[in-house]
Amino acid sequence: MVELDGSHVRTGILTPTETEELTPLRQIRRCKRQTDWREVRVGFARPVEQKEKRTFVARMGQYPEVVQQLHSAAVDQGLSTYTLVYGLADGGNGLREALESEFSHFQFILDRPHLKQHLFATAEAMELTGKIRLIWLKHTLNLIDKGHVKKVISRLKCWQGKGQQRVLNLAKYLERFRDALHYDKYRSLGLPIGSGEIESAHRYIPQKRLKLPGATWHPDTINPMLALRVIRANNWWNDFWHQLSLDKNQLISSC
Repeated sequence: MVELDGSHVRTGILTPTETEELTPLRQIRRCKRQTDWREVRVGFARPVEQKEKRTFVARMGQYPEVVQQLHSAAVDQGLSTYTLVYGLADGGNGLREALESEFSHFQFILDRPHLKQHLFATAEAMELTGKIRLIWLKHTLNLIDKGHVKKVISRLKCWQGKGQQRVLNLAKYLERFRDALHYDKYRSLGLPIGSGEIESAHRYIPQKRLKLPGATWHPDTINPMLALRVIRANNWWNDFWHQLSLDKNQLISSC
Protein backbone atom coordinates (compact mmCIF):
# COMPACT_ATOMS: atom_id res chain seq x y z
CA MET A 1 0.00 0.00 0.00
CA VAL A 2 1.41 3.39 -0.99
CA GLU A 3 -0.03 6.82 -0.31
CA LEU A 4 1.09 10.27 -1.44
CA ASP A 5 -0.21 13.74 -0.64
CA GLY A 6 1.01 17.33 -0.57
CA SER A 7 0.86 20.41 1.65
CA HIS A 8 2.32 23.88 1.29
CA VAL A 9 5.22 25.52 3.12
CA ARG A 10 6.04 29.23 3.10
CA THR A 11 9.39 30.01 1.49
CA GLY A 12 11.29 33.25 1.21
CA ILE A 13 14.34 34.59 -0.58
CA LEU A 14 16.12 37.78 0.53
CA THR A 15 17.07 40.21 -2.25
CA PRO A 16 18.77 43.62 -1.87
CA THR A 17 16.50 46.64 -2.16
CA GLU A 18 16.96 49.14 -4.95
CA THR A 19 18.05 51.84 -2.50
CA GLU A 20 21.50 52.02 -0.88
CA GLU A 21 20.02 52.38 2.59
CA LEU A 22 21.87 50.49 5.34
CA THR A 23 20.49 48.85 8.46
CA PRO A 24 21.13 50.94 11.60
CA LEU A 25 22.80 48.24 13.71
CA ARG A 26 24.88 46.06 11.36
CA GLN A 27 25.26 48.66 8.63
CA ILE A 28 24.48 46.26 5.81
CA ARG A 29 22.32 46.89 2.81
CA ARG A 30 18.60 46.45 3.45
CA CYS A 31 16.93 43.45 1.85
CA LYS A 32 13.36 42.52 1.08
CA ARG A 33 11.92 39.04 1.34
CA GLN A 34 10.09 37.56 -1.64
CA THR A 35 7.72 34.98 -0.17
CA ASP A 36 5.99 32.11 -1.88
CA TRP A 37 4.13 28.91 -0.95
CA ARG A 38 5.64 25.70 -2.30
CA GLU A 39 4.28 22.19 -2.16
CA VAL A 40 5.96 19.55 -0.03
CA ARG A 41 4.94 15.99 -0.87
CA VAL A 42 4.88 13.20 1.72
CA GLY A 43 4.32 9.52 1.05
CA PHE A 44 4.70 6.13 2.64
CA ALA A 45 4.75 2.46 1.74
CA ARG A 46 3.55 -0.37 3.95
CA PRO A 47 2.16 -3.90 3.77
CA VAL A 48 -1.62 -3.82 3.34
CA GLU A 49 -2.25 -5.74 6.54
CA GLN A 50 0.30 -3.87 8.73
CA LYS A 51 -0.71 -0.25 9.24
CA GLU A 52 2.07 0.56 11.69
CA LYS A 53 4.91 -0.77 9.55
CA ARG A 54 5.54 2.21 7.30
CA THR A 55 8.52 3.69 5.47
CA PHE A 56 8.08 7.42 4.83
CA VAL A 57 9.43 9.71 2.14
CA ALA A 58 9.16 13.50 1.88
CA ARG A 59 10.43 15.97 -0.68
CA MET A 60 9.75 19.31 -2.30
CA GLY A 61 9.87 18.28 -5.94
CA GLN A 62 7.98 17.02 -8.96
CA TYR A 63 5.94 13.83 -8.88
CA PRO A 64 8.46 11.59 -10.73
CA GLU A 65 11.32 12.22 -8.28
CA VAL A 66 9.06 11.85 -5.23
CA VAL A 67 7.51 8.65 -6.60
CA GLN A 68 10.99 7.27 -7.27
CA GLN A 69 11.72 7.68 -3.56
CA LEU A 70 8.38 6.05 -2.81
CA HIS A 71 9.42 3.05 -4.90
CA SER A 72 12.58 2.72 -2.79
CA ALA A 73 10.42 2.87 0.34
CA ALA A 74 8.26 0.06 -1.07
CA VAL A 75 11.38 -2.04 -1.72
CA ASP A 76 12.31 -1.47 1.93
CA GLN A 77 8.89 -2.94 2.79
CA GLY A 78 9.42 -6.06 0.66
CA LEU A 79 8.30 -5.00 -2.82
CA SER A 80 9.15 -7.56 -5.51
CA THR A 81 8.61 -7.78 -9.27
CA TYR A 82 5.28 -9.55 -8.76
CA THR A 83 3.89 -7.52 -5.86
CA LEU A 84 0.47 -5.95 -6.39
CA VAL A 85 0.62 -2.34 -5.25
CA TYR A 86 -2.43 -0.27 -4.27
CA GLY A 87 -1.94 3.48 -4.46
CA LEU A 88 -4.24 5.95 -2.71
CA ALA A 89 -4.06 9.62 -3.69
CA ASP A 90 -6.08 12.55 -5.00
CA GLY A 91 -6.60 13.33 -8.67
CA GLY A 92 -3.65 15.70 -9.10
CA ASN A 93 -2.48 16.09 -12.68
CA GLY A 94 0.31 13.65 -13.41
CA LEU A 95 0.20 11.91 -10.02
CA ARG A 96 -1.53 8.71 -11.09
CA GLU A 97 0.63 8.51 -14.21
CA ALA A 98 3.83 8.88 -12.16
CA LEU A 99 2.75 6.07 -9.83
CA GLU A 100 1.77 3.76 -12.68
CA SER A 101 5.11 4.30 -14.42
CA GLU A 102 7.06 3.34 -11.28
CA PHE A 103 5.10 0.28 -10.12
CA SER A 104 4.59 -2.69 -12.49
CA HIS A 105 1.42 -4.16 -10.96
CA PHE A 106 -0.57 -1.19 -9.76
CA GLN A 107 -4.16 -0.37 -8.81
CA PHE A 108 -4.97 3.28 -8.23
CA ILE A 109 -7.61 4.30 -5.65
CA LEU A 110 -8.98 7.84 -5.86
CA ASP A 111 -9.25 9.46 -2.45
CA ARG A 112 -12.98 9.34 -1.61
CA PRO A 113 -13.12 12.66 0.34
CA HIS A 114 -11.71 14.45 -2.72
CA LEU A 115 -14.36 12.84 -4.88
CA LYS A 116 -17.04 14.02 -2.45
CA GLN A 117 -15.73 17.59 -2.77
CA HIS A 118 -16.28 17.39 -6.53
CA LEU A 119 -19.80 16.06 -6.00
CA PHE A 120 -20.67 18.85 -3.54
CA ALA A 121 -19.33 21.50 -5.94
CA THR A 122 -21.36 20.00 -8.79
CA ALA A 123 -24.56 19.90 -6.71
CA GLU A 124 -24.03 23.58 -5.91
CA ALA A 125 -23.57 24.43 -9.60
CA MET A 126 -26.75 22.49 -10.39
CA GLU A 127 -28.48 24.66 -7.76
CA LEU A 128 -29.89 21.65 -5.95
CA THR A 129 -31.13 22.57 -2.49
CA GLY A 130 -32.56 20.98 0.63
CA LYS A 131 -33.62 17.35 0.55
CA ILE A 132 -33.24 17.10 -3.23
CA ARG A 133 -29.56 17.94 -2.91
CA LEU A 134 -29.01 15.43 -0.10
CA ILE A 135 -30.86 12.69 -2.00
CA TRP A 136 -28.85 13.35 -5.19
CA LEU A 137 -25.52 13.30 -3.34
CA LYS A 138 -26.36 10.14 -1.38
CA HIS A 139 -27.71 8.27 -4.41
CA THR A 140 -24.79 9.28 -6.67
CA LEU A 141 -22.17 8.35 -4.10
CA ASN A 142 -23.92 5.05 -3.38
CA LEU A 143 -23.83 4.11 -7.08
CA ILE A 144 -20.14 4.98 -7.27
CA ASP A 145 -19.35 3.00 -4.10
CA LYS A 146 -20.95 -0.09 -5.62
CA GLY A 147 -18.99 0.24 -8.86
CA HIS A 148 -21.79 1.63 -11.08
CA VAL A 149 -19.69 4.54 -12.34
CA LYS A 150 -20.80 4.19 -15.97
CA LYS A 151 -24.43 4.68 -14.93
CA VAL A 152 -23.51 7.89 -13.08
CA ILE A 153 -21.52 9.19 -16.06
CA SER A 154 -24.43 8.47 -18.41
CA ARG A 155 -26.86 10.35 -16.19
CA LEU A 156 -24.54 13.32 -15.87
CA LYS A 157 -24.14 13.58 -19.64
CA CYS A 158 -27.95 13.67 -19.99
CA TRP A 159 -28.34 16.57 -17.53
CA GLN A 160 -30.14 19.54 -19.11
CA GLY A 161 -30.48 21.82 -16.10
CA LYS A 162 -28.26 24.50 -14.59
CA GLY A 163 -24.52 24.09 -14.18
CA GLN A 164 -24.23 22.01 -17.33
CA GLN A 165 -20.53 22.70 -17.85
CA ARG A 166 -19.68 21.76 -14.26
CA VAL A 167 -21.71 18.57 -14.63
CA LEU A 168 -19.85 17.65 -17.82
CA ASN A 169 -16.53 18.33 -16.07
CA LEU A 170 -17.55 15.89 -13.33
CA ALA A 171 -18.48 13.30 -15.97
CA LYS A 172 -15.00 13.65 -17.51
CA TYR A 173 -13.41 13.39 -14.06
CA LEU A 174 -15.29 10.17 -13.32
CA GLU A 175 -14.43 8.81 -16.75
CA ARG A 176 -10.75 9.41 -16.05
CA PHE A 177 -10.89 7.52 -12.74
CA ARG A 178 -13.70 5.04 -13.46
CA ASP A 179 -11.47 2.05 -12.58
CA ALA A 180 -10.41 3.58 -9.25
CA LEU A 181 -13.80 4.19 -7.60
CA HIS A 182 -15.18 0.81 -6.50
CA TYR A 183 -15.04 1.73 -2.81
CA ASP A 184 -17.19 -1.13 -1.48
CA LYS A 185 -14.77 -3.59 -3.07
CA TYR A 186 -11.75 -1.82 -1.59
CA ARG A 187 -13.33 -1.86 1.86
CA SER A 188 -13.95 -5.61 1.57
CA LEU A 189 -10.23 -6.08 0.83
CA GLY A 190 -9.25 -4.12 3.93
CA LEU A 191 -7.94 -1.19 1.91
CA PRO A 192 -8.22 2.47 2.92
CA ILE A 193 -10.37 4.77 0.76
CA GLY A 194 -9.49 8.08 2.44
CA SER A 195 -6.20 9.91 2.86
CA GLY A 196 -6.43 10.46 6.62
CA GLU A 197 -3.35 8.31 7.25
CA ILE A 198 -1.04 10.36 5.03
CA GLU A 199 -2.60 13.68 6.07
CA SER A 200 -1.78 12.77 9.68
CA ALA A 201 1.82 12.11 8.61
CA HIS A 202 1.97 15.62 7.14
CA ARG A 203 1.24 17.09 10.55
CA TYR A 204 4.13 15.40 12.35
CA ILE A 205 6.75 15.12 9.58
CA PRO A 206 6.99 18.40 7.62
CA GLN A 207 4.51 20.71 9.32
CA LYS A 208 5.66 20.25 12.93
CA ARG A 209 9.05 21.70 11.94
CA LEU A 210 8.49 23.71 8.77
CA LYS A 211 5.21 25.39 9.72
CA LEU A 212 6.21 27.04 12.98
CA PRO A 213 4.43 30.38 13.56
CA GLY A 214 6.09 33.04 11.42
CA ALA A 215 8.59 30.63 9.87
CA THR A 216 9.85 31.28 6.35
CA TRP A 217 12.29 28.88 4.72
CA HIS A 218 14.79 29.35 1.93
CA PRO A 219 13.86 26.80 -0.78
CA ASP A 220 17.35 25.23 -0.65
CA THR A 221 16.98 24.32 3.03
CA ILE A 222 13.66 22.49 2.80
CA ASN A 223 14.75 19.13 1.36
CA PRO A 224 17.70 18.71 3.77
CA MET A 225 15.36 19.38 6.70
CA LEU A 226 12.78 16.97 5.26
CA ALA A 227 15.49 14.31 5.00
CA LEU A 228 16.17 14.64 8.72
CA ARG A 229 12.45 14.54 9.51
CA VAL A 230 12.06 11.34 7.48
CA ILE A 231 15.04 9.73 9.23
CA ARG A 232 13.37 10.40 12.57
CA ALA A 233 9.91 9.26 11.40
CA ASN A 234 11.37 5.98 10.10
CA ASN A 235 13.23 5.34 13.39
CA TRP A 236 16.58 5.52 11.60
CA TRP A 237 17.92 8.31 13.82
CA ASN A 238 20.46 6.35 15.88
CA ASP A 239 21.59 4.28 12.90
CA PHE A 240 22.10 7.46 10.84
CA TRP A 241 24.35 9.15 13.40
CA HIS A 242 26.22 5.91 14.09
CA GLN A 243 26.98 5.48 10.38
CA LEU A 244 27.94 9.16 10.11
CA SER A 245 30.39 8.70 12.97
CA LEU A 246 31.91 5.60 11.31
CA ASP A 247 32.33 7.46 8.03
CA LYS A 248 33.98 10.37 9.81
CA ASN A 249 36.42 8.11 11.65
CA GLN A 250 37.25 6.27 8.45
CA LEU A 251 37.95 9.56 6.69
CA ILE A 252 40.23 10.71 9.51
CA SER A 253 42.15 7.44 9.56
CA SER A 254 42.67 7.55 5.79
CA CYS A 255 44.25 10.98 6.11
